[in-house]
Amino acid sequence: MIKINTSITGRLVNEEKKVKIFLIIFFMVGITGFALPVTSNFFTHLTPVALLLSVAALIIFHKPAITLKTSLIFLLIFVLSFLIEAAGVRSGLIFGSYVYGRGLGLKLIDTPLMIGINWLLLVYCTNIIVRSFPVSSR
Repeated sequence: MIKINTSITGRLVNEEKKVKIFLIIFFMVGITGFALPVTSNFFTHLTPVALLLSVAALIIFHKPAITLKTSLIFLLIFVLSFLIEAAGVRSGLIFGSYVYGRGLGLKLIDTPLMIGINWLLLVYCTNIIVRSFPVSSR
């Protein structure tokens, strides 16, 4: 089991309620910033910060602690989703023809590296939601 045991992460876990309030405020400000034409361009460039902050919170607050298996699954989701997106951007066959602007930052193969983080968060959150549904044993 991989344990992130620094004094900062320990304090964050102890202050979980305050971190949740911070994240709620952070994302509310972000939504507002995107909605206002005068600030939307600035907030577009902050998207990678929001994604990294989100994945950091996921790693710190994931229960049980992140194991080697979990880390490998996260890495696999990141790499495969990035490669699928890159193939789609290059060929136009998977999701249709599209290109990424500069909003997600650094690109490799015309695809932002942050797209792997985005998909990791989407898969993780979808998994949490699906697990909350009752399962019938018919």
